[in-house]
Amino acid sequence: METTNARCLAALPLLEASTRLFIQGPYGTGKTGLALQRLAWLLRQFPDSGTAPTVIVPSDYIGKEYRTRLARLAIRPGVPVRLLTFNALVRQAVDLAWPAIAAACGYQKPGQEPVFLNLETSQYVLSDWVFDMVRNGKFEALSQNLHFEPSRLISQILDNLAKSSLYQYALEETYERLTAALPANSHRQGLVNSYRNALHISHRFRQHCLEHGLVDQSLLYELFYRILGQEALFAQLILAPCRHVIVENCEEQIYACHRMLQALIPGTDSCLCLSDTDAGLRSFLGAYPEGVAAIAQLCQYRYALQRHPASGRVRLEKGLRTIIDPRPLSPMPEAHCELSARVHRHSPLDLAAGHPDEFFHIHLRQHHAETLIWIADQIQDLIRNEHTVPSQIVLLAPNVPNALRFTLQQLLRQRGIDLYSHRPSRRLEEEPATLALLGLACRAHPHWDIPTDEIQRRIALLMSIEGLEGWRGPLLSRDWGQSQYYRFLEKAQTFQDRVELHNGLRYDLLRDWLRSYEFEELHYSLDLFLARLYDEVLGKKGFRFASDADASRVARQLIRSAQSYRQITEAFGIPRESLSLQHDPGQDYVGLVRAGLLGNLYLPEEGPPADAVELAPVHSFLMQNRTVQHQFWLDVNSMAWGQRLHQPLTQPFVLAPAWKGGEWTDTEEQRVLHWYLYILLTGLLRRTRNRVHIGLSTFGPRGTEQKGTLLRVLNQLLMQASATAPAGD
Repeated sequence: METTNARCLAALPLLEASTRLFIQGPYGTGKTGLALQRLAWLLRQFPDSGTAPTVIVPSDYIGKEYRTRLARLAIRPGVPVRLLTFNALVRQAVDLAWPAIAAACGYQKPGQEPVFLNLETSQYVLSDWVFDMVRNGKFEALSQNLHFEPSRLISQILDNLAKSSLYQYALEETYERLTAALPANSHRQGLVNSYRNALHISHRFRQHCLEHGLVDQSLLYELFYRILGQEALFAQLILAPCRHVIVENCEEQIYACHRMLQALIPGTDSCLCLSDTDAGLRSFLGAYPEGVAAIAQLCQYRYALQRHPASGRVRLEKGLRTIIDPRPLSPMPEAHCELSARVHRHSPLDLAAGHPDEFFHIHLRQHHAETLIWIADQIQDLIRNEHTVPSQIVLLAPNVPNALRFTLQQLLRQRGIDLYSHRPSRRLEEEPATLALLGLACRAHPHWDIPTDEIQRRIALLMSIEGLEGWRGPLLSRDWGQSQYYRFLEKAQTFQDRVELHNGLRYDLLRDWLRSYEFEELHYSLDLFLARLYDEVLGKKGFRFASDADASRVARQLIRSAQSYRQITEAFGIPRESLSLQHDPGQDYVGLVRAGLLGNLYLPEEGPPADAVELAPVHSFLMQNRTVQHQFWLDVNSMAWGQRLHQPLTQPFVLAPAWKGGEWTDTEEQRVLHWYLYILLTGLLRRTRNRVHIGLSTFGPRGTEQKGTLLRVLNQLLMQASATAPAGD
């Protein structure tokens, strides 16, 4: 087998030709750069919009990266590129094919325009049935758990519906697989009963959607498979617009996308498929890395990009592989691909850090609070003395609770450094900025009859007015609850002295604006109300939303969420059993958020601010697909590193086609943990240019001593490196 250099690959005629090409390699080996080279050639060669190249990405984050890099290419402005996710491509096709496939899929009114639901509106439709069953004790086996949250059941039932359609199971088969995987213990029967009730709700939801023309994620897959099964329809709606295709991150694409690619690739004029090795981060969400080998076999030429075997990063990763011994439940594709050539890529990133001590900066303290202070000091040193841009520093933890974020925010603020957090999986109601904005909305809409107590008023004021610490917040929140309305300068002098003039004037400005809005003849929808409140008051100097990047991000997300909800409910009148036609959609939305609505994933309009350090859960950072100079790993002692989210009503690996049924034992769970921890760690190492800083503490955040899997792996990695280091190192 031929071995060539990466520069030679970039110059290969195959890259700038109508060929079907497969390229596989680790993150950071230049695959996307090669794709952009192919894309630039296609745009020059086929400028006609009828043959516009199609780029299929696994997520909007990757799409955003492509748009940014495309803008830098010297390409004639206005040249079209179809840049979209599989879901977006399928939605376009379903919209066009609706009259031909709706009846066959079971829709009772195929002549009626379809209503596409997102995560939030799907929860809205489903929530009544779930909450009703919870109240009636139908999920008693789950409600005994201290961390039981009914809203999480809704998302898990929706996930089972989607996985059932994605893998083309009957709904009954989905819950049969879950039941068969349960261990024979005292909790089994309670879970079986919960599965039975979840199945009942799923059937009701599915029937409801078919009656009212609603298309949730599961029915979107069902409709797609209808198109896939009709050759003429598939050729017209999917193949015809996709003459030249680039598929990014095949290993992160879902099972249905792999099915589509197997039908699509042989009919394309050109195709470039890219795949990362040691990946599969989206497996929990339905990614299908096992299908990469089949995609590769459909391509005429197959190349593997490899980094220099003597590089420090490669040796680190080999050490990790030896220690963790990652073995996925199904074989990785690389071993089954007969390659045209292996390509060695030389990179300064690879040649750095020949020894773990050069790459990992580890510091041990006794208590968790001391570790956080050390981390804040290190960040201050990197920014002030090494002139590191704050956005090139990221703080990573297996999960990011409010207490951790608040503590780090305060420590960094004391050092003049801003913190930006990215926690996309959090419920909207868990964000203090959400509580503040909805509390202000309730105050401005008394006809909603949603009372606000003193705690809610205090949160609203503390999140709104900058610098309102100490006793000032409680003092103003109690004052705001009074029935009589006095302006700040009309109050007692002692009150004015304690609150201070600048805080009192901002307090008046906020109250005056809300009071003025309340008496306006025309009331806006909730999203427009929030947008006005932000633009006219909260986004101004002296208010916290103007200076707090996190609060500002949450405000924009909430406005987009409320807008999406309003547009769908008002335009199509999505029916729900308890919906009163007299209800204001904003009133219903507030109730849904307070019931635990899981926010739809909204891609931030911009990346992390250049002047702020980012704090994110590990998985969320990896999904951003970006590289930074410095990473700080938090809570390394925690058992949560590598562990999958506990979801009592679903199990992604049991529902995947690779699982052949039977009981899911601790052996399989440990195997998944080790595999997932390995791809997390290799993913993090490949996204770090300089160093990983690790603050260890003997005792965790709760004062207990923990020794998680990651801590053991790091200890073994350092001992292994010391044992194999040449004398004199």
